[in-house]
Amino acid sequence: MVPRPRRAPLAITRPGLVVPVRRDPAGLTGPTAGQARGRSWRGTSWGFYVPSWVDGMVPEQRIVEAAVVLPSYGGVTGWASLRWWGGVWFDGFAQDGTTLRPVPLAVSECDIRSQAGIQVAADALDPCELVHWDGLPTTSPRQAVLFELCRAADVRQAVLALDMACYSDLVSIAEVSAHVARQTAITGIIVAREAVALADENSWSPQESRMRLAWRLDAGLPPPLCNVPVFDRPGDTWARRTCSTPSRGSRGSTTAHCTSSGPSADATATARRGSEGWGWSTFRSSPVTWPIVTGRWR
Repeated sequence: MVPRPRRAPLAITRPGLVVPVRRDPAGLTGPTAGQARGRSWRGTSWGFYVPSWVDGMVPEQRIVEAAVVLPSYGGVTGWASLRWWGGVWFDGFAQDGTTLRPVPLAVSECDIRSQAGIQVAADALDPCELVHWDGLPTTSPRQAVLFELCRAADVRQAVLALDMACYSDLVSIAEVSAHVARQTAITGIIVAREAVALADENSWSPQESRMRLAWRLDAGLPPPLCNVPVFDRPGDTWARRTCSTPSRGSRGSTTAHCTSSGPSADATATARRGSEGWGWSTFRSSPVTWPIVTGRWR
């Protein structure tokens, strides 16, 4: 049996991140077997360790700890790649905000196995989509977005991923649309195509994307304009609409600013707009029942 070639050790250039190491009988480049069993070291994956003081909850550290198991051909993909490239909304948590998502690794064959905190995807992987960034082997942002779209639980979750990748200027909808069009026999490609058609580059948060999707899919309203400025007569910016359909006079906004002492400035401004005939609907970031919300828009 021909041994599988190993990738050279990662040379991460970002400060504050620690690359896991293998055990070393001499204790020079890694912990000895005895030290690895002690409290001074923490196992990150099969055969790799970091000092116990390293915070494994930092998204970038989690990504590095998973990447060391990559074979010679492959890269970090999905949310982890997008985070590494600067995607601020990709923190590695599921939609419940508490469950950690595994770090996805794209490889060409089943060279490695998934393990705790690591998801291995053995798909066709064009070498043109592999990029080293700050010492980490990753897939390109468009390929990482494709991974998220095809493996999303539903089309709404897929749209959120694309919207937030656009928010951080990692991709454009046109770029992803062209990349998706080139794919054929990939599981989840139908959801990816639907997500591209529903995405919007001007969505500034996941909650805004959720409201926009409720606007379109649940309320059946035309595609809204997102985050467009509203000017008063002198030409000063007076407000910014999260979602609006000028032809119908429908407007909506999301906000997470609410204090125990009373309504926030955003809420006060929203009330003023409502009193002046704007017909403004505001939805806070706590869970809402979308059928009730969309009933107010119709």
